[in-house]
Amino acid sequence: MEKKHSTVIDKKWHQLGFKVILNPRRIWNKFLCVLSRQALTHPKMRVLLISSMGVNFKDLKDVFIGRDVYFDELHPELIFVGRNVYFTEGVRIITHFYDKTQPPHHHRLGHVVIEDDVFLGMNVIIADTVRIGKRSVIGANSVVTEDIPPNTIAAGVPCRTVGEREFEELSSPG
Repeated sequence: MEKKHSTVIDKKWHQLGFKVILNPRRIWNKFLCVLSRQALTHPKMRVLLISSMGVNFKDLKDVFIGRDVYFDELHPELIFVGRNVYFTEGVRIITHFYDKTQPPHHHRLGHVVIEDDVFLGMNVIIADTVRIGKRSVIGANSVVTEDIPPNTIAAGVPCRTVGEREFEELSSPG
């Protein structure tokens, strides 16, 4: 017995072969994501909203999220963010990816790990399962599809290493 659809839109989608699923968690995550991307939302409030979606933050008070930053609302629990991470305007983080080795329209899931002291420039897109190492800087308009080692400056499409960051060890007084 075929399930009856309540709306004309549902019927049209069903005729095209789509299953219309209203998932309350996904709707809530979409609402939180849209609210956090607004210009008038304070950056600290954005962190709280994104955390409520399910994104894993090591420390909520040490993260800056700029305007119009998108965190995948389908599987936000697969995103892990360290301390002192700076997301500038327009950053996109996606955890579900098209799998070209499988039949058409097949997606796979993957973790995105952003370690401590990372800076993501404007309009960076993280579009695959990656780990961005400690103290790394990702240049504006880059597309990250591979792991970025610690202390690296990376940029481009696709994102590649363009330099390294050097830090002097601070000696303790005494």
